[in-house]
Amino acid sequence: MKQKTIYFFAFHLLYFSTHLGLQAESWPTLEKYVSDCVLIVKARQVGPFRGRVSLSFEVTETWKGQFDPREFIDSTPEGYILARQGEHGVRFMEGQEIVFFFTRDNQPHSKLSRPCTTFPIVDGTLIYGFTSDDPNIRRYFTAPEFKRAIEVISVQKDAE
Repeated sequence: MKQKTIYFFAFHLLYFSTHLGLQAESWPTLEKYVSDCVLIVKARQVGPFRGRVSLSFEVTETWKGQFDPREFIDSTPEGYILARQGEHGVRFMEGQEIVFFFTRDNQPHSKLSRPCTTFPIVDGTLIYGFTSDDPNIRRYFTAPEFKRAIEVISVQKDAE
């Protein structure tokens, strides 16, 4: 009977981790990822909230690089970033604040088309490397702590 119970739980753990997008993956260190980014911004969802379509995000702070809506393939006339609901496994909430990482690696043209990674801010906190298979990579931050860590890394890289 115990063996059946173990199989039951093992099967369901595997099933739900696979189907809910909870698979572990390899993440770079925060230092490496920030170094690879050309733009890191904090934004909030604005305008109509329409389920699985593109949503608009107003950039409220630029943490690395320079935000210019003209550098994006798609942006709204107001200069908002567009992101798709469910992209990168993130489910946005109406009015949610989020941090977007942009690298040149996942861009099809010379302009930016979509974020490489998104970090939702929930109750003032976010998780770097949430799906990391390395517990030393996974880190919890308040939004101000995350901003400060990114700024410190950027300054160190500029000094090199």
